[in-house]
Amino acid sequence: MISLLLSLALSENINDLAPPFQEDLHGNIGTWSFAGSFVILKDIIMLTPPVQHKFGCAWTRADIPETDWSANFNFRVHKGTGGGGLGIWLVENYGSYGELHGGPATYKGLLVSITIRDNDDEMNTHSLIFHVIENNGVDKINVTLIESDFEMQFHHRYDIPFRMEISDGKIRLYCSGENESNPPLILEKAINISLKQKYLGITAASEEMTSRVDLNYVKFTQGVEKTVKKETDYLQRIVVNGYTSKPNTIYRNPVFKIMTKETEAMRRSTEKNRENTFENVVDIIDELNKVTFDVASFKELNTFVTDTLYPYSQKWHRRTIKMTENIRIARNVMASATNYTSELLQNFNSTLKHTIFKTAVTISQLEQELLKSASEQPKADDNTTVIVLDLSKDSLSTENIISYLLMLEIICVIIYVFVRYTKSKQ
Repeated sequence: MISLLLSLALSENINDLAPPFQEDLHGNIGTWSFAGSFVILKDIIMLTPPVQHKFGCAWTRADIPETDWSANFNFRVHKGTGGGGLGIWLVENYGSYGELHGGPATYKGLLVSITIRDNDDEMNTHSLIFHVIENNGVDKINVTLIESDFEMQFHHRYDIPFRMEISDGKIRLYCSGENESNPPLILEKAINISLKQKYLGITAASEEMTSRVDLNYVKFTQGVEKTVKKETDYLQRIVVNGYTSKPNTIYRNPVFKIMTKETEAMRRSTEKNRENTFENVVDIIDELNKVTFDVASFKELNTFVTDTLYPYSQKWHRRTIKMTENIRIARNVMASATNYTSELLQNFNSTLKHTIFKTAVTISQLEQELLKSASEQPKADDNTTVIVLDLSKDSLSTENIISYLLMLEIICVIIYVFVRYTKSKQ
């Protein structure tokens, strides 16, 4: 049992990105760094939210070999407006970003592009469009102009297991849209460029059409050792300096599908569009009606403010006033307690001073009495009383000894108090 646990512990790869996710002081998880609109939760990493023109990325400093390695990815695409995509990159520039699924359109290396598409059919299906694209660092890639290598349907309810293998000069992709434990081979393609000294990154982005992309884990299964890049590479951070994706159409509402298509057709054509049919016009009017219906009227906005926002703000206002009143009461209680404590200390101080003064007066009087008694010498012919202590054996008893000791102790205490008082006055 112990050997099994030890083998499992030793089999863990520090380059894996697996839950539970815990960031360090620099916002990294192991060898992975993040940038963009990502959100790290305990069990998932949301790479991009379903918001137009937002992106997120994760890059690792793992030492990726040129060949003979593999990794398992697991992600989920939540329902948005049916667009966007994600990319798995093997490129020279660590932390690259841009307009191609959140990554650079011009790069030197290999890209596995996965475009999310709403099929716009009666079954409301969605598809993943796969491209494996090599680039020499000069060409600008546009996946919409490249024929896809593979297409598959998926469902938003299921996680998407994805496996990538690079060996024998080829890349092999395994994927399933129904969360199968062993996804089938969907694509095998030869690699014609060198993948030496490349960084591995995952990016996701929403465009005019949106999707939320969650990354569940990344686990290396072969070839990637438990090492990272050299120390200079370790210090690299992903810095996004005000990157924003610009809208490609004049219609920001994703409902405008036919309008967008017709507008692009008219923009490319130099002549008037004479091919419009009655059905096309009705469809465009229907789109306009949907957009208009989705826009809140003044009455709806006023109702929302009156019925929702106003009571909510009033509730918070009352809560704030109540908290302020509680703080005021607590402050008054603390002030009263402080004043009472101060008064007690003042009374104690005055009582102590009075007691010390009385003790000093008593000691002074006793001092004068002792000095006066010491200055008067007894005479033989005076009728004075002389106290004679009989210290003979017969006169010594336990009671006498205790009495003498008590008298001596009292005299010592009086002398000690007198000396302390004299020193304090000096």
